[in-house]
Order: sequence, then C-alpha cells, then structure tokens
Amino acid sequence: MKQISKEQKSNLARLLATENLNIEHRKVKTAYFVPKTRTLCLPIWENMSNDLYDLLCGHEVGHALYTPQDEKLLKEKMKDIPHSYFNVIEDIRIDKNMKAKYPGLRKSYFNGYKELVERDFFGTIKEDANKMRFIDRLNIFTKSGNLENTIEFNDTEKEFIDESANLKTFDDVIELAKKIFAYSKEENYNEEEDPLSMQNQNGNLNEEEDDQSEQTDSSTGDGDEEGNEQTEGGDGEEEKEQQSDNEADTTSSKDDKPETNEGSKTEEKAASGPEGGHNPDLKAGVVEGNKNEAKTDIAFEENKGALSQTDEKTRDNYYVSLPKMKKEAIVDYKVVLKKFNHYISSKYTKDSYSYKQEDIIGRNRRFKEFKRTQMKTVHYMVKEFEMKKAADNYSKTLTSVSGSLNMNKLHSYKYNDDIFKKLQIEPGAKNHGMIMFVDWSGSMSDNMEDTVNQTLNLVMFCKAVQIPFEVFAFSDINRAHFYDNKDESDLWMAGKRSVDLSPFHHNPGDLFVENVTLINFLSSRMKTREYNEGMQMLFGVGEHMSNRYYYNRRYSNVPEEEQIQTVSMPQCLRLGGTPLDPCIIAATTIVKEFISKNKIQKMNTIFLTDGCGHSLGNIIGDPENEYGDSVYRSNLVIKDNETKIAQPYNSDGWGFNSCHKPMLDRFKRKTGSKAIGFYITSRNSVSWSDINTFMPKNSGYEGVEAVRKQMRKDKVGTIVGNGYDELFIIPKKNLKIVDEEADIKPDMTPSKMKQQFLKTLRTKKTSRVLLNKFVERVA
Repeated sequence: MKQISKEQKSNLARLLATENLNIEHRKVKTAYFVPKTRTLCLPIWENMSNDLYDLLCGHEVGHALYTPQDEKLLKEKMKDIPHSYFNVIEDIRIDKNMKAKYPGLRKSYFNGYKELVERDFFGTIKEDANKMRFIDRLNIFTKSGNLENTIEFNDTEKEFIDESANLKTFDDVIELAKKIFAYSKEENYNEEEDPLSMQNQNGNLNEEEDDQSEQTDSSTGDGDEEGNEQTEGGDGEEEKEQQSDNEADTTSSKDDKPETNEGSKTEEKAASGPEGGHNPDLKAGVVEGNKNEAKTDIAFEENKGALSQTDEKTRDNYYVSLPKMKKEAIVDYKVVLKKFNHYISSKYTKDSYSYKQEDIIGRNRRFKEFKRTQMKTVHYMVKEFEMKKAADNYSKTLTSVSGSLNMNKLHSYKYNDDIFKKLQIEPGAKNHGMIMFVDWSGSMSDNMEDTVNQTLNLVMFCKAVQIPFEVFAFSDINRAHFYDNKDESDLWMAGKRSVDLSPFHHNPGDLFVENVTLINFLSSRMKTREYNEGMQMLFGVGEHMSNRYYYNRRYSNVPEEEQIQTVSMPQCLRLGGTPLDPCIIAATTIVKEFISKNKIQKMNTIFLTDGCGHSLGNIIGDPENEYGDSVYRSNLVIKDNETKIAQPYNSDGWGFNSCHKPMLDRFKRKTGSKAIGFYITSRNSVSWSDINTFMPKNSGYEGVEAVRKQMRKDKVGTIVGNGYDELFIIPKKNLKIVDEEADIKPDMTPSKMKQQFLKTLRTKKTSRVLLNKFVERVA
C-alpha cells in the first residue's frame, strides 16, 4: 500500500485552496470546521493510502462547503430523524458535489471506499448485505462500487435511490431522510438476521463475560462469606464510581480539542467541534437507545476514529503565520556609506597616531590594482557571455510582420506583397536580476577577504552587462548602531533576540522571527561615485577582517613585505551570528519588490554561508514574554494565508532539511526566483559530515561519495534537492582567486603555447567560482 506523503497533503490543500479554506491536521479524534476562520481541522491520519487520505479529506471538505453549520437549525430540521439517517443521505449529496467539482477525486473515492469496505469499517457484511435495513444497504450501495451489483432492492427502494441521486439542496436531504425513516418502520426487515445486529450482540456478550470475569476475580478472598459481603456491599459504590467515570469521560470528550493558535483559544474553542460545524455525533432529538439506526454509519464513525493518531507519542501540529518585515530591517547603502565615511573622517586625521592617513592611501592603491587585474578576466567573461547570449538569441529569433506600412516599399505595392514593417522577436531573451546575501558571522572571518573578492568580481560582471543587482550582508546585530547613534562599545542591546527588537510586525500566533540586519553594501541603484566608494569600502573591510582575524594570529611568521596596515572599520560592521531563516523570510519581501521594480523575468538569489544558521522555535503568545513562547512539544507548521499551503517546519528536528529547506521552498514559491547556495568550509578540505549536512533525506553513503568525487574533479561540489536549486560546496582553499599568467617558454611550439594559454584562462575562470557559476546560470 502506497503510504501518504507530505507532498500529497500539500497538493490536495493547494487544490482546495480555491474554496478559501484553511486545512489543519491536529491531534484530534474527529474532524471539525470553524466557520469564523474557515478552518477545517482534520485528524493526524497515518498508515493509510493516498486514495484513502484524498477520500477522507475531500469528504470533510465537502461537509465544510455544503453542509449548513448552524446546529440549532440542524436540530430543528432533523427533529425526530435519527442522525445516522441524515449522515448517510447527506454523504450521497456532498460526495456527488465534490466529484463533480473535482473530477480527479473520482478514482480516490472509488478506491478509498473500496478499501474501507474491505477493512470492515462499515461492519463485517460479506454476503449478508441483503439482510440489512434499507438505509444500510443504501449506504453500502452508494459508497462501494464492488458490491453494488450484489445488493437487491424492491421497486419502492429503487425510487428512493433515484431520488438520492438527484439531491440538490439540504432541504432535499431532510425530506428524503424523513421518507426513508418512515419507510423503515414498514419494510420487511428482521433484526435478528441483520449481520450488524449479530455483531453488536456478540460484542455485548463478550463485554458481559469480561465484566463477570473481572467481578469474580475481584471477589476472591480468604472466605466465601467475606467475599460475598464485599460484593454485596460494593454494588452501590461501583455504580456511583461508574457514573462519575462516565461523567468524567463525557467532560473530557467535550474538551478533547487542541488549543487553538492566534491567541483566541476560548473564542475558537466555542466555535469548533460540535459547536462549530458538521458534527457526526450530533443528536437530532431521537430518544437514545432507538434501534432504528443506520448501523453502517455508526460503525464507520467508530472505526474512523481508529485512524487518528491521538496517543501520547504523537506530537500535535501547531500552525503559525509568518510576520511581515519592517523596512528598518534593511540598512540602505546610503546609510552605510554615510556611517563609514563619518567614521573614517573622524578617526583618520592628520594628528592621529593610531589611525594614519597613509593607511587609506595604501588601501586605495591596493583596490585600484585589484580592480585593474580583475577586470581583465571579467571583461573576457563578459565578452564570452555576450557571444553565447547573442548566438542563442539569434537561433531563436523570429521575423514577424507588424501591422504598419513600410513607406520605403510602398511604391512597389502593385507587384510586391511585402510592404509592411518587420519585427525581430527574441523569445529566449530575458531580463536577469541578482541579489546576494552574504553571511556576516564571526565564523566567516578567515574567509571574509576571499569572499569579498569573489563578490566584487560578480558585481563588476553584473555592472558590465547591466544586470540589476543588490548585495546584502546579513547578521543578528548592528542595526541599532546605524539608526540610533548609540555608543559603539554598547553592542549587547543591538544583538538581543527579543520581540521588541525584531524587525518584523508580530501578531499573536505568529512565529517569532528573531533579529536580523541586512546591510546593503552594493546596489545597481548607486551612482558612479557611490558605486566606486562602496566597492572600495567593501574591499577594505575584507582586508581588515583578514588582517585582524587571520594575520594577527601568526603575524611574526608573515614576511615584512606582505604585512599591510588595513583601514579600520566602525563597530556597526562587526561580525555577529547567522540568522539564515530570518534572512530568507526578509528576502522574500525584498526579492518580490526587486522583481516588480526592475521588471525581472529571470531572477537569481544567492545565499552564501559557512554552515547552517539559526533556527526558529518560539511563537508570539504571552505579551510579557519578550522571547516568545516555546512550543517544543509540538511540530510547527507554517501556513500561507494567500496560497493556503501549509509547510512543516522543524518536524524532524533542527537540521538543515527540517528548518532551512522549508523556508527556501517557501521563498521560491512566493518569489519565483532561483535560490543558489554557496557553502564555504572552514577548512581546506571537505569532510563527509560537511557534505552530509546538506544532502537530501535518504541520500545515503553513495550520495555523499558522488559529491566528493565531483569535488576532486571540479574543485566544487554540487547538491540539489535540499531547498536550493543548486548548492555549491567550496573548500576554503578553492575560494582564493588565481591570476597567474601563462608560463610561456621560448622553446614552446605554437600548439603548446595555445594549450598553456587555455589552461591559464580556464584556471582564472574556475577560480572565480561565484562569477563562473552565475554566468552558467544566466548565459
């Protein structure tokens, strides 16, 4: 039996999203509908086929859509009609409506009901179906396609069947239920021959035997008289205890609904379950103990509860929404440049001893040389890109007639039909866009200079081919220092992970998204002067990181000619943590606005990190809890109020695939952008664990070894299926840009020289791994 998958649930929820329904799977025994929030709560169903899940889900959705939710009205209309009769007939109507609305459910309904009958969910019927009451035969006939030819009906019953096939409204259901209930009192039916009645009697006899056995065991003692006295004297107490237990069970069954989200527990609880929607257990005013019931329906409702996972080991699902990002999460490049320039002008003065102006001159000289050497290779890659692009577009170019006359050909209209202007259409042409988010965490310090140099190469390429771009650094500190002008030595409050400092608009029931700062270093919106200043600033910051965090550790071992005095940086640019999930959430808003503003057709978003980031686990509940409320006992599910898609989060722990992958999947779905990841290792080599962390589930040893084999060949490993469209794993040593010139010797033949030039050029391209992979994506 093919088991139900999370993707199956998601696909069906997406299908039903057209009905403006919120589908939630909770730790409950039976489904219920909350009209106020249009939320259909389904049990956590496990160990069932896809067809059976589709059937049960579609059936409950049908009740939510077509069955009236006012129980006062239902009780009034169903007065003196057994509720099981109503259930059977209403099921016929809503199943017909759902199959008409969603033809793809027809096969699932057929296979699902067939499976339920085979598993005796309607009772053990076998060949004795014709001995049942008409309402039960009708129920099996309409639900089971494989038994319908074996069930017999008289002429009156056939009229009822025809009428049930043409039910339009809920009032039609009530009228037919009344007719069939009245007929049931006159039909030729023997209670004793009914297979379902015999099963109930056998079940009651077994229960009585068990009770007698327990009573006998409890009455055994040292003497018969003493045992008899205990039995006689305990009857009244046992009845009282049993009565109190029944009352307790009744109370607990009413309260057996999970706490609702969004801070409205009391309000939703009052509107859920038996009080809020279709309730299969609703009594319609019929005296309890009435034997004239649809026994197949009662058996189905009892057995259906066995599919629900409500034991202690089952974790409930907690549904949360994501907050919207505040604009203050972004530190615009104008603010960054202003803050940096103010710091430089205030520190590097003529009279300063520690901050020498010669250091700024040296940085500017090194940047100018860096830009000159890099542009040689960048220009070559730009030319190669334009040639590939032109060739591809030319092969796809179509010539089309416009509707406008070509005045230069109008004189030849008598002998030439081609007198209209022509249009050259390039169907493959796309407007590209690129946004990059760089991990600005302390563990990136050793790799920061090489990362910055790789990023600058990518930016120079985008600038040359006029691709709109933005470059952000993301961290969990710093933002307050850009806006509040606080003392730069006071960094604690800037990085505190509290609700009031989070750059998101939180509401009760939202997932608590921690602090994230997006420092906009470079942008295609920059003017030429701003662009040069931003490139020079970022280059200097990368130098300073390496000098401070790397060279100082072994400064005595660095040759004097290689020792450089870098330009210092303000504390607002210091490294912090890796809030990857908050960054992805914020990126969703940023990328959507970027695409709209620049009319991007092919968007590529890059996330560069040196490992996994912070995961999220708290929700907005008690306003006095500044860090949010913990729900570690439940599985978090992120709901999208626009698409109605529910995305499990941290359902399998706190690894990359449990936390970051759902966020990346949501990002791609909401933006339409490609998500490209770069993982920089902290060592020159890549361990088995480094690769396995990012591998999709069930990749196994062979999957990891395939990536390691690729890395030995291409210096870079590629992983797909983990949320990123492609994730490139780069060892630390392969991040450095190589710009060695071709080693040409006088005795080389022209063929050898050509090979040497091509080898050198290939090394230059592949060492610019960010740029090289990006060009491959867009060319």
